[in-house]
Amino acid sequence: MMFVPGGEFVMGSAGGHPDELPQCAVKVGSFWLGEFEISNRQFRQFDPGHDSRDESRHGYQFGQRGYPMNGENQPAARLSWRKAMEFCAWLSGKTGKKFTLPDEAQWEYACRAGAATPFSFGGLESDYSGFANMGDIRLKEFAACTWMDGRVNGARVLENAGRYDDWVPRDNRFDDNGFVTMDTGSYGPNAWGLHDMHGNVWEWTLSSYKPYPFNAADGGNDPAGPGMRVARGGSWYDRPFKCTASYRVPYEPYQPVFNVGFRVAAPDL
Repeated sequence: MMFVPGGEFVMGSAGGHPDELPQCAVKVGSFWLGEFEISNRQFRQFDPGHDSRDESRHGYQFGQRGYPMNGENQPAARLSWRKAMEFCAWLSGKTGKKFTLPDEAQWEYACRAGAATPFSFGGLESDYSGFANMGDIRLKEFAACTWMDGRVNGARVLENAGRYDDWVPRDNRFDDNGFVTMDTGSYGPNAWGLHDMHGNVWEWTLSSYKPYPFNAADGGNDPAGPGMRVARGGSWYDRPFKCTASYRVPYEPYQPVFNVGFRVAAPDL
């Protein structure tokens, strides 16, 4: 857990998606936030049967299930907001400390780490390859011809693949050396020591999906409240504009999503 000092920041983006407006000044008290996203190994201490599954191969299969997402240190994915909250309750009972998900303001404040730019390390044109696992040139590897030779599986990336094989949207400018999810902490931290706030997997927040300006007192952070819940940060499958500090996506709280995980927060330790 990393200490996040309290402060004030401008939440949202003037040049982003309409649901990032209006921008508003928000005060955030100090709290603690996980240095990394919760890994498969950590989550399975709570739910031994959890399966982040394989990411399905496109095109020809020939006996190959897909690309592995279940590594011990890969972030736990394909779990719902409710399951993430159950983990927080379990961890609270196990440690005697209060753990939960960060609300939207806490998450964005911690992600920015004092920066006013779309990424904690710069603007949308910044080279993110050392800081984040996003939808980069590596996604071309989905356009592959796979085969099985005895017990050995193989895959050959198709050069000059046609649009029916190579159709996943991506950013071709950079190579972050990550295809699907990477082990947590594989990329450099932000100024407050937090890794993978941009990319790798989306992260559940405590907050329900409500229009701005953000108001912590409007009931949106009530775990028993209604509505869809917000995930933040983008993933390995998303182009940079979806991985900014301010971009928001809503999902139903019961919905497990292939590229959504979480990290935990605590008011005090």
